[in-house]
Amino acid sequence: MIGRRTSAALAVAACLLAWPAAAIAAGRASGVSVSIRASSPITVGGDTVVVYQYAGHDTAKISGQVTGGSAGQRVTLLAQPFPYVSPFLPAGSLVTVAGPAQTYLFSVRPVIATRYQVQVAGADGQHAIAARSRAVTVYVGKQVTFGSYHKSCARPLCKLAISAYVTTPPLSYRTEAAKRWYAYLALKLSRHRKPRPADTLSLDRKAVIGRVRQVSENEFEVTATITVKIGHTDRYYLNVNICQRDSYLTDGIGLPGRHGCGGPSISNKPGYLG
Repeated sequence: MIGRRTSAALAVAACLLAWPAAAIAAGRASGVSVSIRASSPITVGGDTVVVYQYAGHDTAKISGQVTGGSAGQRVTLLAQPFPYVSPFLPAGSLVTVAGPAQTYLFSVRPVIATRYQVQVAGADGQHAIAARSRAVTVYVGKQVTFGSYHKSCARPLCKLAISAYVTTPPLSYRTEAAKRWYAYLALKLSRHRKPRPADTLSLDRKAVIGRVRQVSENEFEVTATITVKIGHTDRYYLNVNICQRDSYLTDGIGLPGRHGCGGPSISNKPGYLG
């Protein structure tokens, strides 16, 4: 729950790069092979993830090596955005092969989950495909920023209000804004000393989730209010969090599978939650 145009689904730049010779994955035809890998500052369970419009975390790298190629052959990045029904299409600048072991790197900024391939085309104006890599996927998470956090404790009760601002591509706005929110709470009490932080937070079914307020075509705000009993004199540790489950198969935002949100408890450590 850790770029804008979904039609293009990316912004791309290319350059030559020195890269280790060991192939990560390869497609081969006519004696030419091409390896490919995707990387970004965020990985979750082996998945490469970028965060929509989050500077420094919204870009991924597609890199690899062409082996056995001929000078003048062209390396082209291809992209296929979610739901992966359209064909792979060229997606940016070209890299020209200069020798039998040519490295490449493309920088991509998808705004929805996108599969990428690299193909090597014939030299001297011949357009026959010499090799094509396997496909790799870059997933896109919506940006969630926690705004105001208000705590009012009039013993024996504490009332907390936490607001979240969610930035998501415009075409996925309606899906994301309509999804359910889950609130989590960690409360530890002690009569003698301040409790240590909790390892987990538990689902709070009594939390009140306010109505979604649209901020712009790609941003909305929601506030959760949580009330807990802390007693009259006890010292306490209190922490809250809110989240939405990913809906990757519906709108291509988030990751496939479950990643904690909606379960009976979540970790109190920083990490991906969806």
